[in-house]
Amino acid sequence: MNVVIVEDQKDLSALICQQLEKAGIHVSPAYTGEEAFEVIDPELHDVIILDRGLPDMDGLDVLKSLRQDGFKMPVLILTAMDELGDKISGLNSGADDYLVKPFEMEELIARLHALYRRPSETINVKLEYGNLVFSPTNNELRINGEAVQLTVKEKDALERLLRLPERVVGKDTLQSMLYGYGEEGSQNSVEVVIHRLRKKLKDAQCNLEIKTLRGIGYLIREKD
Repeated sequence: MNVVIVEDQKDLSALICQQLEKAGIHVSPAYTGEEAFEVIDPELHDVIILDRGLPDMDGLDVLKSLRQDGFKMPVLILTAMDELGDKISGLNSGADDYLVKPFEMEELIARLHALYRRPSETINVKLEYGNLVFSPTNNELRINGEAVQLTVKEKDALERLLRLPERVVGKDTLQSMLYGYGEEGSQNSVEVVIHRLRKKLKDAQCNLEIKTLRGIGYLIREKD
């Protein structure tokens, strides 16, 4: 999972980044609203953690701008404002979840995984690459027009790779995505999922390949 945290308290931001990285979640920090607009990449990032009390603007204004610009990824508001009206205004502005400071890191991590696994408007598209067409909405994979059956974890891994074609997806990222917080999983189990997925693509005569970058991760690309 790739997350952006928009938090102006640099000590708190660094602490959150450190703990999330330990949990296998990759984090990109931003400290102002303007920096958030520069850092957030809809093709790379899965969830946004957004503080309300930014130095240059209200976090809700950042959120509204993102939604107006078509950014659909889940947003978790992180704030010291704990009144019911504050929560309602945040949710009405397009937030998907709301966590009040102070908080337990385990709860933040659990909420991030829940948001990441929640269906959103961003997945209501078909991913087409080479002779492969994958519909995340109904988990349907077709190669040369023929349906190919995949397990849930194989589908999740394929979707992640297809959303970043020819770009490396780290083993840690896949492990975090395939095995949610509290689930058993390892880099070896990720390798098993990729091995099975690779074999199914080959058996279906897919003209794509999943390349292994040892010690780093995987990427999907058209065969040479």
